Amino acid sequence: MNQWFINSARMAAVLAIGLGVVGIRPAFADDDNDRKQNNNADEPSGSQDASHTNGQVIRINTLTDPQEIVLANIDGQVVVKMSGKDAKNLIKENGVRLGEYIEVWGQKQSELEFWADSINPVDEDK
Repeated sequence: MNQWFINSARMAAVLAIGLGVVGIRPAFADDDNDRKQNNNADEPSGSQDASHTNGQVIRINTLTDPQEIVLANIDGQVVVKMSGKDAKNLIKENGVRLGEYIEVWGQKQSELEFWADSINPVDEDK
């Protein structure tokens, strides 16, 4: 029985050395993330998707600090928080209403959160 363990250990060592020589290495979850980051390295850092989003206004909350609206777009619901020097008046000054289709400019935090410093109504007649 001991001889079987010794032979198994030797075979495992030979197999490990053989795989190392051929270049096969174990795959880890982080490897996919590294590849994706390298693929995105060619894209400009200020891509348009990171600086603006648009959608239909489905909720407005001016009682929170910062004020926020929720847009429905292709990604789902996006919480847009107002930022910048005019953040307190941004929703009111632009006349944002429920059901309106708008475009906001600012900084994307994630697919579900966006910080906006500018709001533009979208002309649906175009």
